[in-house]
Amino acid sequence: MTTLAAPSSTPSAPRRRLRYRLGWLSVRLTIAVLVILWLIPLFGLFVTSFRTENAIRATAWWDALLDPSGDQGWTLDGYQNSIKVFLEPIFTTLAVVIPAVIMPVLFAAYAAYGLTYLPFRGRKVLLAVVISMLVIPLQVAFIPLLKLWLSLGIKGSWISIWITHSAFGMPLAISVLYGFISRLPSELIEAARSEGASHYQVFWKIVLPLTLPAITAFAVFQFLWTWNDMLVALVFLNSDKTVVNVALVTILQRFGTNWQALSTGAFCTMVIPLIVFFAMQRFVVRGLLGGAVKG
Repeated sequence: MTTLAAPSSTPSAPRRRLRYRLGWLSVRLTIAVLVILWLIPLFGLFVTSFRTENAIRATAWWDALLDPSGDQGWTLDGYQNSIKVFLEPIFTTLAVVIPAVIMPVLFAAYAAYGLTYLPFRGRKVLLAVVISMLVIPLQVAFIPLLKLWLSLGIKGSWISIWITHSAFGMPLAISVLYGFISRLPSELIEAARSEGASHYQVFWKIVLPLTLPAITAFAVFQFLWTWNDMLVALVFLNSDKTVVNVALVTILQRFGTNWQALSTGAFCTMVIPLIVFFAMQRFVVRGLLGGAVKG
């Protein structure tokens, strides 16, 4: 007498493929919708930057696309004026941003290596303290830092804003690099140490090259955060040194609701960050995902 086999609760292969394709499609549709919703106002601002003030007030930006051959007031005067205004603030911002990116990356890499491979008492406590500093608002440190820079006589100088930006970025840099370095193969470090390599040699010849994706990922984010900063520059930098965001606010105060000045100025300040991000996005993804995989 034959017995009937119980029906399997495991879904069949075609059903699994269908579920996978539906999940794949839903995720990509969601991402596409979010990207479109984010790009529409940005694209509208871009189109507006090539129009005259009268055309901006008369018609919407999509009218210029629906009837590009009509009298839509296309002009490059806004960019010509904005380049003259923003050229010096761009160089000032680069003078702030580049050291403010290099300093926390270098010091955080040393700190992350020490917290990972140098045994000393209180290492875990120190790491917990550093990570807990991520939740401290920047504003609570402004007054103590101002008093410190005034007592040292460096308030308003380049070094004061470099150290300020570096200090604010150090907790995140250490946590990101520690997560990446701690997942490197320990056998590789032990083999180098057994061959007589010092910690200095291990760091520069082994750990640092392997950690470049994570370093690049943090450097890009630090660059974007520092470039887009206005509050720290207003507080810690002298008024004769103007960064791009302060220059943009100055233009708005000077010309009021001039949409042409606003749109062209915004895109002048966005050019360099966009170039940096799209040039380094491959390394950013590798750096963010690399720390999540055990080496």
